Amino acid sequence: DVTSQSDSDDLVRIHDLCSTLSRHSPDCFGFLDSGQHRFMVYAAHGSLQDNLAPVTLETLLNKSGSLTRRKRYYLALVLASSYLQLGSTPWLRSRLRRDNILFLHDPTDMESIPIERPYIRRELSETSNVPASEVMSSLAALQWSKTASEEAGPDFAEAISWCLNAKDAQEGAWRKELWTHVIVPLDSCHRQVSSKPV
Repeated sequence: DVTSQSDSDDLVRIHDLCSTLSRHSPDCFGFLDSGQHRFMVYAAHGSLQDNLAPVTLETLLNKSGSLTRRKRYYLALVLASSYLQLGSTPWLRSRLRRDNILFLHDPTDMESIPIERPYIRRELSETSNVPASEVMSSLAALQWSKTASEEAGPDFAEAISWCLNAKDAQEGAWRKELWTHVIVPLDSCHRQVSSKPV
């Protein structure tokens, strides 16, 4: 819904859409401001879940036993495929990080978190400064990647290595390289563990 400024003066400006949508609100959540227009955000249906905050990828990864190897491969494949589709669009200007990839609870089962539907949290006015914690995370990822082949196999190790070491490719080339070096190996990993009984 698009509205004029006078209609939305008493509403709250939304800075984090995922968190806002996870909280209960009467009729209207607030508005998104594009500079020229304000877009009103309403609930799709009348009943929202009570204060169910989105779960970050970081939380899922740190929760012991929450993701089996099969689920981790599947999630890696979903995220890489999403990046392939959105990587050159305005929707994905920032880097994917474990704290900005979110999952919403399944409305029919509050204990369930559908990993096949990740969301990306993005501030509307992000800066390009890279915090020291991201640098340390990158160093830890490089160190871990050295043992990935033994733990998860050569296909998974190839995908990790390409993601960590890939240089900026030309506009058309990066999609093909991402497909070849990340999507195909991750799909192979997922197929291998999916064909085995649980």
